[in-house]
Amino acid sequence: MGISFKNPWWVVVGAVVGLFVCNGPVLAFTFGVFLKPLMADMGWDRAQASFALSFGGIFSAVMVPVFGFLMDRWSIRKVALPGIAIYAAMVALLALSPKSLLVFTLLFALAEGTSAIQTPIGYAKAIAAWFDRRRGLALGIAMGGVGLGGFVMPQLAEALIERFTWRCAYLGLALLTAVVALPAVALWIREPRPGEGERGGPMTVTERIPGLSVRDVLATSRFWMLTAVFFPVGISVNGTAAHVVPLLTDAGIPRAEAAATMGVFGLATLCGRLLSGYLVDRVFAAYVATVLFLAPIAGFAFLASAHGALPTIGVTLLVSGSAPRST
Repeated sequence: MGISFKNPWWVVVGAVVGLFVCNGPVLAFTFGVFLKPLMADMGWDRAQASFALSFGGIFSAVMVPVFGFLMDRWSIRKVALPGIAIYAAMVALLALSPKSLLVFTLLFALAEGTSAIQTPIGYAKAIAAWFDRRRGLALGIAMGGVGLGGFVMPQLAEALIERFTWRCAYLGLALLTAVVALPAVALWIREPRPGEGERGGPMTVTERIPGLSVRDVLATSRFWMLTAVFFPVGISVNGTAAHVVPLLTDAGIPRAEAAATMGVFGLATLCGRLLSGYLVDRVFAAYVATVLFLAPIAGFAFLASAHGALPTIGVTLLVSGSAPRST
């Protein structure tokens, strides 16, 4: 039933905890750590092993609007709780994959598809319903959970792989997802009741809801312009993140140090989300995005000339700090 609370910041607490184990940190940020162990165990080359991530990302993108629709229809908690349980089970199934690229790719696609329930969409929907004046700050703090997870998960995955195997590491990440996310959603993530939140409760009367319908939005040029901007930024940053650890180990950097460097993506995401959340409450969001996008652009420009772990950490901060993610 969840905790009976009226302070909207409890929803933010739940979002931070839940997003700590969202799909970005658990699947995308750790994939580079798993890549070489997968290649060694399965006998694949890098392109073959990386294909699973690319193929799975398509399934995740397709399922995000589906879960969003279901949450609008049945409420966040009724969709998220069973969805998270199924997602954790799909991640655990990766540990049982035979040495077949097709089977592993399909299992990873199932994990990515169900992982759409653990994108920020449900958490952001709850926060948007609870907050009005401080919505940007609340969202920024909540999305910081992605950054915290991004800092911890690659290093945790590396420790599990080194101590056990990559299969046990996926089992560990699946168990952690269920143990952390399910209680967070059950206790703290819900829509406000009448009299709660900065707006005084949910807007249930159609005439009171501002904005356009989905059909109207899809007919606007502005929507497609935004899509054209965010799509290449998202795939370039996420594609880079998946290969940071293998590229560093190729250069002779120990796996533990490479995983720690990958953790900097998480710290940069945390700082970027907090900063952007604070700014969009005060400055037109398009201006904020325009300025902050200069960071990943500069990061990519320097990435080719970075040598060693320390310069790469600085570049990583630039690349990941302000770029948008589905996570």
